[in-house]
Amino acid sequence: MKNSIKQVERQLYILTLLSLCQEGLTIKELHARLQRDGIAVSTRTVRRDLNNLSMAKFPIYEEKKGKDTRYFLRKLELKAVPFSIGELIGLYFLKELLSPVSSLPVIQDAYNIISKSIKGLPRLDRKFILNLKDQLKIDHLLMDPEEEIPGKILKILGQAIADGRVIKARYYSFHSDAVSERYIEPYHIIMKNRHYYLIGYCRERCEMRDFRISRFQDLALTEEYFEKAKNFSYADYIKHSWHILKNKEVFEMKVKFTPQKARFVKEYYSHQADRLKECADGSLLFYRRVAGLEEVIPWVLSFGGEVEVLSPPELKETVLKHLQRMQATYFSLE
Repeated sequence: MKNSIKQVERQLYILTLLSLCQEGLTIKELHARLQRDGIAVSTRTVRRDLNNLSMAKFPIYEEKKGKDTRYFLRKLELKAVPFSIGELIGLYFLKELLSPVSSLPVIQDAYNIISKSIKGLPRLDRKFILNLKDQLKIDHLLMDPEEEIPGKILKILGQAIADGRVIKARYYSFHSDAVSERYIEPYHIIMKNRHYYLIGYCRERCEMRDFRISRFQDLALTEEYFEKAKNFSYADYIKHSWHILKNKEVFEMKVKFTPQKARFVKEYYSHQADRLKECADGSLLFYRRVAGLEEVIPWVLSFGGEVEVLSPPELKETVLKHLQRMQATYFSLE
């Protein structure tokens, strides 16, 4: 955001900051956030902006808490909105889709808005939505988180991401089976494979990492601010990952499925391929650039003799070693 930002844009930005912070903000905190985002103004200007917004009938109020005066933005009321039948069905679907992840701070607000909208509907419209529950079902299995994350943890992470503040944490690493202290610059919270993850820059490892949120044993905000790397792209970050795990080395994977399995792979796994090629004999070539092989190995093994690894050599050798161990295990049982 440029220093030459217009007054009205700055004031709208202040309203946005207040709306995102339920605990309210002091003049000093507002000033620090504006400075961090490249808006160079004085605390006097921030105070004047707040006064101007209040005079313009924006619902800003102040509250004395200890030595500080905190500024809040009151909730706004919306008039009832008429919905078509299609929109009522969409409203129901949105509520059901968000239900499993409604504990996330930002999603919780969206979920509450939809719930309030439904409660404010005319009686016949509410009854229509209630009847939808018996007619239309949504399978939450893939969305419903396997673990319950304390609201306090999600609140700290949400605030850290919004403010651009470093967090201090004790984190259990499944790979090393050890707990270590980490200082993390948090970027995003995601839910994948029914687990919550924090994507952030780990100062101990000096690289972007995925942290499973349920493995945080202690978590606290520090007073240190950071700037997100301008060249970081979430899309690029996950581009070559199979699921969650990532490796700096990217492999060119090429596997061949038998004609019997080709139709199944096209139906259920085509979205995971960079390219598919159908062969004259009905077999299927599956191409994918993948960062790390750890998650790919069990997927390949799940097809048994219906798949052949053509490349990379590392994947082919690992699959062969697994097959040899399986063979040794079963022969030893005879």
